[in-house]
Amino acid sequence: MVQLLSDTIPNYPPAIVEKYNIHLIPTYVTIGTEVVRDYIDLSSEEFYRRLPLLDNIPFTSQPSVNDFIETYSRIRARHPDEPIISIHPSLKLTGTVQSARKAVEKMDATDSIHVFDTYSVGVAQGMMTLEAARMCDAGESVEAIMQRMQAMRSSHEFFMALDTLEYLAKSGRIGRAARVLGTLLDMKPIIGLVEGEITSHSRHRSFDRAINALAELLVNSVGSKQNVRLGIAHSAVPDKAKALADRVSAVVDAYDILIAETGPSLGAHVGPGTLAIAWWAP
Repeated sequence: MVQLLSDTIPNYPPAIVEKYNIHLIPTYVTIGTEVVRDYIDLSSEEFYRRLPLLDNIPFTSQPSVNDFIETYSRIRARHPDEPIISIHPSLKLTGTVQSARKAVEKMDATDSIHVFDTYSVGVAQGMMTLEAARMCDAGESVEAIMQRMQAMRSSHEFFMALDTLEYLAKSGRIGRAARVLGTLLDMKPIIGLVEGEITSHSRHRSFDRAINALAELLVNSVGSKQNVRLGIAHSAVPDKAKALADRVSAVVDAYDILIAETGPSLGAHVGPGTLAIAWWAP
């Protein structure tokens, strides 16, 4: 059986991790002088409770090469002779993929450990991991799973409505000009990802209008397609996430909907109050 590893950026619901035996490697979050492991030492609830009280925004760092070597070695010890697929966010957003690839090279394990760059992040990465987990559970081959991942990478969509651009600007993920424009107009921006890079999509005069735009983007994209894989993530606004899920599930033929809270590793960059949606139509 293929073993599956992911980092903790998608903040997977524990029930999914347990059901599919997804192995996790934590990213790191630095809050002041304290360095903690995302998902393990710091929950989303605690993170968003502390965030407004901080003088400086937290910063994040990817797992090290040695972290990956230790994790891969632990998986191989428990599951000898079984291949590993390692699924991670876009290299253009974080160095996690680079650490993973270097670890595989040092272990001389390129034939048995397959590192996959999703060209995405957050719930979109989580959606791909969940698809791979189902295929692993069904006994599918490495080749079949990687082929599906490549198909999802090339044609999935990901958008996020932000309550503020402040956190992205402070983390260096967008330019100052974009932040100033959004602030001056008191607009609620929607960002997207194009080949793994953050792009500005649109701005809206209220967060409710931005949510409406997210729903319209999905409906216009998938139309009458069936078995749509769908993911929704929120930063401490669960009611808005549920409302969006209820709205789109009534008009889209969704295979399922992955709903998760945006965890500390991504929340440090986008802040509270965000709502993200990702989808892939076979």
